[in-house]
Amino acid sequence: MSGIGGRTCAPRAIAWLCALTASIAPHASWGGGDDARAARIFDALQVEAQLAEISRAATASIDASARGLPPGDRLLLRAAVSAGFDPHSVRQFALDRFSARLDRAHAEAALAWLSRAETQALLGRATSTPPPARRDPGAEPAAEERLRRDALLEHFDRHSGRAARAEKDAVLVLAAMLRVANPLLPLPQRYTPDEIERLLAAQRARVASPSPGAAALRERYRGIATAEIEAALTFLESPAGAWLEREVDRALERALVTAAEATVAHLVDSFGAGGAPIPLRMASARRP
Repeated sequence: MSGIGGRTCAPRAIAWLCALTASIAPHASWGGGDDARAARIFDALQVEAQLAEISRAATASIDASARGLPPGDRLLLRAAVSAGFDPHSVRQFALDRFSARLDRAHAEAALAWLSRAETQALLGRATSTPPPARRDPGAEPAAEERLRRDALLEHFDRHSGRAARAEKDAVLVLAAMLRVANPLLPLPQRYTPDEIERLLAAQRARVASPSPGAAALRERYRGIATAEIEAALTFLESPAGAWLEREVDRALERALVTAAEATVAHLVDSFGAGGAPIPLRMASARRP
């Protein structure tokens, strides 16, 4: 591949890959026996659509951040991300891992909640782009009831809304990136486990978005009964809900780590492993 960057560019290409918190892509095909319950849970949670958003962010990140590479190397790096980041393949790997750790009782409870039309309508509102606010010509609820519903909406949206999901994705991707990049660093530059946790905490703080406000949340969840919001929070805070969130996150992170490892291996193979090393440590993990 000397015509596209040559062997001397491998460390620089890998450095750019490790510096981009969204530039993680699979380059492998995974398969396995899906548990039917696990597949239904992933479908109900629209996991593949979530991974497609991460894929778009990865490609955009390459376009915006890899300008320091020579043009040929930049094109090769972008191609590795855009062509290799297959949401279906990542979903399959995550599904296999999730299925292997399936707790039947918790899975049945999760499916009982997820399979309801009312739940799907609620999750559809939670993960969609909010519509523009408008005045409600209907009767306003009593002030006390409105305040109670506003608090419930804020709590639910912080837990499961579009912004909450984007924040979680950003942390999952950064965690995957750090776990893959760390062994590539020269020994004195490697992050300690404590430093990685501080970086993840800083990422959570950085991507945390302010509440859209009571009026916007009322509009987003207009027509969703308050009882449905209460039922969702009850489930999400139950043992089955905690299991579902924990295990889906673990499965997605493991899939992203595996994807990152495959992508780095592909890039090393494409660019070659030679060349003088350059500093790869590009993030600060100082104590606050």
